[in-house]
Amino acid sequence: MDRSNSALIKFAAQTMVNFAVCIMMVSAVGWAVGDSARETGGFMRLGSDGLAYASIGQIFLFSLTVTGVNGVFFFVSKRLMLLWRYTMIGGITFIITVAFSLIFQWFPTGNGLAWISFLISFGVSMTGGILFMILKTKLEDKKYGKQLSDYKARQSRERREHNDSHERDC
Repeated sequence: MDRSNSALIKFAAQTMVNFAVCIMMVSAVGWAVGDSARETGGFMRLGSDGLAYASIGQIFLFSLTVTGVNGVFFFVSKRLMLLWRYTMIGGITFIITVAFSLIFQWFPTGNGLAWISFLISFGVSMTGGILFMILKTKLEDKKYGKQLSDYKARQSRERREHNDSHERDC
């Protein structure tokens, strides 16, 4: 498989992960607030009856946009420290989320409680995501560091064995 297909598959997979996480989060909020959310409109206009097809399409478009923009940003910002990269991606995702919320009227713009709830849930989600990525990166670094030291030890041992056998042959 060539690189363009691999990149496309990774993009599609990340989009679907983002989509699934968004659907689960919106579903959890809908479950938590139930039918009282009908009056807020947007995502929750069906209350505990579920999500409208239009909302599911909007969430997919949102997931596609976030994945695309973050992918471009991640590629462009390779020289930034990892924590800064994830923090900036979180900021970009926040801006995209606010834009989609306003465009699709996911919740009333004049409802302070809805915006406060959004900020809290977004902050908790982004913090959790950043912490997860940092932990994942540290674990990968540890794994690759061990593999590198094992490789170096093996190379050193093979060189010694080669030198020893070469000295015996002389």
